[in-house]
Amino acid sequence: MVAITIENGGQDAQGSQRGFEYDSVNGLYAEFVETEVLPLVEQVAGIRLTRNPAGRIAMGQSASGEAAFTMAWFHPELFGKVLSYSPTLPTSSGRMTPHCPVELGNIIAGTRAHFPIPYWKPRI
Repeated sequence: MVAITIENGGQDAQGSQRGFEYDSVNGLYAEFVETEVLPLVEQVAGIRLTRNPAGRIAMGQSASGEAAFTMAWFHPELFGKVLSYSPTLPTSSGRMTPHCPVELGNIIAGTRAHFPIPYWKPRI
């Protein structure tokens, strides 16, 4: 088992690099991890990581939990599992950034059937 942690781009306000990385509702962060981070880890550590999505999990807490969820949402062919602890999912009543053009929290709440990987949502 290999755990890879990635430091965020810094800052924590609208328009920050961290906001761009974590709050963008698209597959760019997952693609960055797949094409830049994982090959570098393989090269530096001298290991071979699985390409099987069933053997990969995206994990995060708070804002990085949002990023982990979005990685699996947009790229289930890369990340077959997600552990998103207390994610800060933006909604119309929550924080929004210029990089978050849709209400991700509302999408998740209303489209469980369309989510390509299993997840558990607590009753509130």
